Amino acid sequence: MKIVLHGGPQNTEVLKELLSSRGINIVEKSPISFVPRGKPLPDKGIVVVYDTSQMDELINFIDSIKNLFTQSNKEIIIGKKKEGYAVLQLPDIIYFVALGNYVYSQTMQERYEVKQKLYEIESNFTAQYFIRINKSYVINLRWIQEIIPWFGGRLLLKIKEIGEELEVSRNYVKAFKKSLGI
Repeated sequence: MKIVLHGGPQNTEVLKELLSSRGINIVEKSPISFVPRGKPLPDKGIVVVYDTSQMDELINFIDSIKNLFTQSNKEIIIGKKKEGYAVLQLPDIIYFVALGNYVYSQTMQERYEVKQKLYEIESNFTAQYFIRINKSYVINLRWIQEIIPWFGGRLLLKIKEIGEELEVSRNYVKAFKKSLGI
Protein backbone atom coordinates (compact mmCIF):
# COMPACT_ATOMS: atom_id res chain seq x y z
CA MET A 1 0.00 0.00 0.00
CA LYS A 2 1.27 3.49 -0.82
CA ILE A 3 0.12 6.65 0.97
CA VAL A 4 0.89 10.35 1.20
CA LEU A 5 1.69 11.51 4.71
CA HIS A 6 0.76 15.14 5.49
CA GLY A 7 1.41 17.11 8.65
CA GLY A 8 4.08 18.56 10.85
CA PRO A 9 7.47 17.02 11.57
CA GLN A 10 6.73 16.28 15.26
CA ASN A 11 5.10 12.86 14.63
CA THR A 12 6.01 12.27 10.99
CA GLU A 13 9.21 10.29 11.61
CA VAL A 14 7.58 8.02 14.20
CA LEU A 15 4.58 7.46 11.95
CA LYS A 16 6.82 6.78 8.92
CA GLU A 17 8.67 4.12 10.89
CA LEU A 18 5.47 2.49 12.14
CA LEU A 19 3.95 2.46 8.65
CA SER A 20 7.05 1.15 6.90
CA SER A 21 7.32 -1.71 9.42
CA ARG A 22 3.84 -2.74 8.23
CA GLY A 23 4.76 -2.64 4.53
CA ILE A 24 3.16 0.74 3.84
CA ASN A 25 5.28 3.07 1.71
CA ILE A 26 5.25 6.86 2.03
CA VAL A 27 5.22 8.47 -1.44
CA GLU A 28 4.71 11.93 -2.96
CA LYS A 29 1.55 11.05 -4.92
CA SER A 30 -1.15 8.55 -3.93
CA PRO A 31 -4.95 8.49 -3.84
CA ILE A 32 -4.70 7.78 -0.08
CA SER A 33 -3.58 10.48 2.37
CA PHE A 34 -3.06 10.49 6.14
CA VAL A 35 -3.58 13.94 7.65
CA PRO A 36 -3.34 15.00 11.32
CA ARG A 37 -6.47 16.67 12.71
CA GLY A 38 -6.44 20.43 12.14
CA LYS A 39 -4.22 20.35 9.03
CA PRO A 40 -5.53 21.24 5.54
CA LEU A 41 -7.15 18.34 3.66
CA PRO A 42 -6.24 17.36 0.09
CA ASP A 43 -8.85 18.08 -2.60
CA LYS A 44 -8.91 14.53 -4.02
CA GLY A 45 -8.66 10.94 -2.93
CA ILE A 46 -9.26 9.09 0.29
CA VAL A 47 -8.27 10.98 3.42
CA VAL A 48 -7.69 9.45 6.85
CA VAL A 49 -7.74 12.15 9.53
CA TYR A 50 -6.01 11.13 12.74
CA ASP A 51 -5.41 12.65 16.15
CA THR A 52 -1.68 12.78 16.94
CA SER A 53 -2.40 11.98 20.60
CA GLN A 54 -4.02 8.67 19.59
CA MET A 55 -1.34 7.04 17.46
CA ASP A 56 -2.16 3.61 18.93
CA GLU A 57 -5.70 3.84 17.54
CA LEU A 58 -4.34 4.80 14.11
CA ILE A 59 -1.97 1.83 14.09
CA ASN A 60 -4.77 -0.54 15.18
CA PHE A 61 -6.93 0.82 12.35
CA ILE A 62 -4.14 0.32 9.79
CA ASP A 63 -3.51 -3.23 11.03
CA SER A 64 -7.20 -4.15 10.82
CA ILE A 65 -7.52 -2.83 7.26
CA LYS A 66 -4.33 -4.58 6.18
CA ASN A 67 -5.54 -7.88 7.67
CA LEU A 68 -8.82 -7.62 5.78
CA PHE A 69 -7.01 -7.27 2.47
CA THR A 70 -4.47 -10.01 3.13
CA GLN A 71 -7.10 -12.47 4.38
CA SER A 72 -9.51 -12.04 1.50
CA ASN A 73 -6.94 -12.08 -1.31
CA LYS A 74 -4.73 -14.97 -0.20
CA GLU A 75 -5.65 -18.24 -1.90
CA ILE A 76 -2.15 -19.54 -2.52
CA ILE A 77 1.13 -19.91 -0.68
CA ILE A 78 4.60 -20.64 -2.00
CA GLY A 79 6.30 -23.79 -0.74
CA LYS A 80 9.94 -24.81 -1.13
CA LYS A 81 11.00 -28.38 -1.86
CA LYS A 82 14.73 -29.04 -2.27
CA GLU A 83 15.90 -26.42 -4.79
CA GLY A 84 12.50 -25.70 -6.36
CA TYR A 85 9.34 -23.88 -5.44
CA ALA A 86 5.69 -24.87 -5.76
CA VAL A 87 2.51 -22.80 -5.83
CA LEU A 88 0.21 -24.42 -3.29
CA GLN A 89 -3.55 -23.89 -3.26
CA LEU A 90 -4.83 -23.40 0.30
CA PRO A 91 -7.59 -26.05 0.02
CA ASP A 92 -4.88 -28.64 -0.83
CA ILE A 93 -2.96 -27.96 2.38
CA ILE A 94 -3.91 -30.30 5.20
CA TYR A 95 -1.97 -28.49 7.92
CA PHE A 96 1.00 -26.29 8.70
CA VAL A 97 3.49 -27.55 11.25
CA ALA A 98 6.40 -25.85 13.03
CA LEU A 99 9.42 -28.11 13.43
CA GLY A 100 12.46 -26.47 14.94
CA ASN A 101 13.09 -23.15 13.24
CA TYR A 102 11.06 -24.00 10.12
CA VAL A 103 7.39 -24.11 9.16
CA TYR A 104 6.11 -26.69 6.69
CA SER A 105 2.86 -27.18 4.82
CA GLN A 106 1.60 -30.75 4.43
CA THR A 107 -0.34 -31.79 1.34
CA MET A 108 -1.50 -35.23 0.24
CA GLN A 109 1.66 -35.64 -1.82
CA GLU A 110 4.47 -33.82 -0.03
CA ARG A 111 5.68 -31.54 2.73
CA TYR A 112 6.94 -28.08 1.70
CA GLU A 113 8.87 -25.49 3.65
CA VAL A 114 7.12 -22.10 3.80
CA LYS A 115 8.63 -18.77 4.80
CA GLN A 116 5.70 -17.56 6.94
CA LYS A 117 5.72 -18.06 10.69
CA LEU A 118 2.93 -20.10 12.27
CA TYR A 119 1.35 -17.03 13.92
CA GLU A 120 1.26 -15.28 10.52
CA ILE A 121 -0.44 -18.27 8.93
CA GLU A 122 -2.91 -18.40 11.79
CA SER A 123 -3.87 -14.75 11.46
CA ASN A 124 -3.83 -14.55 7.64
CA PHE A 125 -5.73 -17.74 6.80
CA THR A 126 -8.52 -17.98 9.39
CA ALA A 127 -11.03 -16.92 6.73
CA GLN A 128 -9.95 -19.93 4.65
CA TYR A 129 -10.79 -22.52 7.38
CA PHE A 130 -7.40 -22.70 9.08
CA ILE A 131 -7.22 -22.77 12.87
CA ARG A 132 -4.49 -23.24 15.46
CA ILE A 133 -4.88 -26.50 17.41
CA ASN A 134 -1.67 -26.48 19.49
CA LYS A 135 1.63 -24.64 19.61
CA SER A 136 3.00 -26.50 16.58
CA TYR A 137 0.00 -26.98 14.24
CA VAL A 138 -2.46 -24.88 12.24
CA ILE A 139 -4.93 -27.21 10.54
CA ASN A 140 -7.32 -26.91 7.60
CA LEU A 141 -10.77 -27.70 9.05
CA ARG A 142 -11.91 -29.18 5.73
CA TRP A 143 -9.51 -32.12 6.20
CA ILE A 144 -10.90 -33.25 9.58
CA GLN A 145 -12.71 -36.57 9.36
CA GLU A 146 -13.56 -37.11 13.03
CA ILE A 147 -13.29 -35.26 16.36
CA ILE A 148 -12.83 -37.46 19.41
CA PRO A 149 -12.98 -36.22 23.04
CA TRP A 150 -9.63 -37.05 24.60
CA PHE A 151 -8.03 -37.14 28.04
CA GLY A 152 -7.74 -33.99 30.14
CA GLY A 153 -10.22 -31.93 28.12
CA ARG A 154 -8.25 -32.29 24.91
CA LEU A 155 -9.55 -33.39 21.51
CA LEU A 156 -8.12 -35.83 19.00
CA LEU A 157 -8.61 -35.12 15.29
CA LYS A 158 -8.54 -37.85 12.66
CA ILE A 159 -7.40 -36.49 9.31
CA LYS A 160 -9.06 -37.60 6.07
CA GLU A 161 -7.19 -39.86 3.66
CA ILE A 162 -3.77 -39.73 5.36
CA GLY A 163 -4.62 -41.57 8.57
CA GLU A 164 -2.89 -39.12 10.90
CA GLU A 165 -4.23 -38.10 14.28
CA LEU A 166 -3.53 -34.66 15.71
CA GLU A 167 -4.24 -33.38 19.20
CA VAL A 168 -6.05 -30.15 20.06
CA SER A 169 -4.36 -29.03 23.27
CA ARG A 170 -6.40 -27.69 26.18
CA ASN A 171 -5.26 -24.11 25.49
CA TYR A 172 -6.87 -24.24 22.02
CA VAL A 173 -9.98 -26.40 22.64
CA LYS A 174 -12.32 -23.49 23.44
CA ALA A 175 -11.42 -21.50 20.28
CA PHE A 176 -11.56 -24.70 18.19
CA LYS A 177 -15.05 -25.59 19.42
CA LYS A 178 -16.23 -22.01 18.94
CA SER A 179 -15.02 -21.96 15.31
CA LEU A 180 -17.01 -25.16 14.65
CA GLY A 181 -20.08 -24.03 16.57
CA ILE A 182 -19.81 -26.85 19.12
